[in-house]
Formats: sequence, structure tokens, C-alpha cells
Amino acid sequence: MAVIVAGSLNIDLLVNLERMPNPGETVKGHTFSVYPGGKGLNSAVAAARSGAETSMIGAVGSDIYAEILRSLMLEEKIDDSQVKSVSGASGIALIEVDADSQNRVIVVAGANSEMRSEQFVASNFSKNNQNVVLAQLETPVNELLKIFKLAKSSGFLTILNPSPIVEVPDELYSYVDYLLPNQHEATILSGVEISNEVQAFVAAEKLLVLGVKAVIITLGELGAIFLSAETRIYQPSFPANVHDTTGAGDAFCGALAAEVQRGSEIKSALKYAAVAGALSTEKSGAAPSIPMRSEILSYLENSKMRGN
Repeated sequence: MAVIVAGSLNIDLLVNLERMPNPGETVKGHTFSVYPGGKGLNSAVAAARSGAETSMIGAVGSDIYAEILRSLMLEEKIDDSQVKSVSGASGIALIEVDADSQNRVIVVAGANSEMRSEQFVASNFSKNNQNVVLAQLETPVNELLKIFKLAKSSGFLTILNPSPIVEVPDELYSYVDYLLPNQHEATILSGVEISNEVQAFVAAEKLLVLGVKAVIITLGELGAIFLSAETRIYQPSFPANVHDTTGAGDAFCGALAAEVQRGSEIKSALKYAAVAGALSTEKSGAAPSIPMRSEILSYLENSKMRGN
């Protein structure tokens, strides 16, 4: 049994600054850092650190960054046998984080555009236990459609984080068990402006019409919601000393996938993932900030003792 992440592998070029520049303006940055990342790899790291047997499907380039990305997967015990190397640049993300811990991100796909569905071989994974396929939209959408179709025919559970928002075939949604946007993405997809959990449920009802089995919307400091035809759950957020919100959504997605794969009830999985997302905001960078399972469980235990 495994969590298989079909997604991007990027190098994050991170700048901390007081405020975002206006068009045509130059501002001074405080610090500059280089981290391995990408929505796919971040989610894979989150799943692996939550104890799931994790595999990655994707592509890296022939530049100096490819070795950094491979090294992280080796360190995190993520199977990279289906991550191919192609000529050219690896994916790059340019990230700005301001004094209010808000971020702005520009992504250049690079090698990520070369991911292909043939890299996903369902027979490589046990059919006796639950396997989970998790994907985002930083890799070719038509290839993801093929992967999801094959995954569902092989009995896998599928999770789609529709980020960044791009045009996708309507057919893709019919192969999605959990659609997992943040509030901004859910607003765009549903047409419902979301500023609280009540509006989030309204948006989720509209998204269910797309053909997905369930909708999970992350709401930042407001928490998260889950909606299916049978179940409605509101999960409040957990307090954190916020330093950098980059990658918090990826931490949530990967942790949720690991818990679902482990067989946890969705209510427990949401709570676990919410803690993972909260803890990830307390450190800089995306992949480096993702908490270990022991940290999440400790936080949950302490929260229980406080009566939260």
C-alpha cells in the first residue's frame, strides 16, 4: 500500500521582504534561500514524514538542481524510480514572503511538462490494501487524466488538489474521490465568494456537481470543511506561530493522503492534516517546514489535554 504523488518537482528560490513590490518598483529583500519544493514533491514529503510508503511520478532536468531534488527524495525515503530525467531545466518557483507571512509565487514548469502517464504502473502497487494517488495541476493535465482513469480502474483512491487553477477536461472530475482546493481556488471554481465556513459549504455543494465524490476546502486560519453526499464536517484551525505560509496547503494534502491511506476515518484525517498545515507555517520554506508524524501526534495529544 502506498501514496503515489503524480506532480511537480521544483527548486524554490525564496525571498523574504518587508512588502511586495508594486509594478515597476524595486524593493530591498531581507534574505534569500534555495529549497527543494514543488507542490508534488512537498506533498510527497508530507506523506512520507507522516509514515506512508511514498512514491513520486514526475520529471527533473539536467541542471544542477536535479541532484538537490533527487537527494531530498533519497533522504525522505521517497521512491523516485518513476521520476525521469530529461534534458533542460528543472522546475523553478520564485517565491516572495512579506512581513505579514503572505506569499506570492511564480512557477516555471521546466521538466515538469515532460511527466507522462506511462510512468504510472498500477501493478507496481499492492491491490490488497488501499493505495492513494494524489496530484496537483503543475504537470500536464491530459496525462493526469490518464493516470486518474487508470488509478480508479485499479481500485485506488484519488485526491486532486486543483492548484494552480488551469482549464481541465470535465471528464477528470469523474475520476476524483476528493477534490481539495483552498478557499481562493474554490471561489474561482464555484463562483462563490468564500470568507467563512458557511460560504465554503455552499461552494462545496456546487463543486460536488462536477462529479467528484467529496470536496475538502482549506480555509487557512478558519480551518477546513468536508462535504460529500452523506457527510458534512467543519474542522477548525489550530493555533500556530505563523512565520511562512508557503507549502502549508501541500503539507495538509500530503498528511491527509497518508492518513486516508492508513485507514483513518475522514474526521480524524482532517484533524491530523489541519495540524500538519498549521505546524508547517512555523518554519521557512516549503519542504523543510513540513512536520514529522511524531510532531503532529504530540501536538494533537497536547491539544486534547488542553480540551481543544
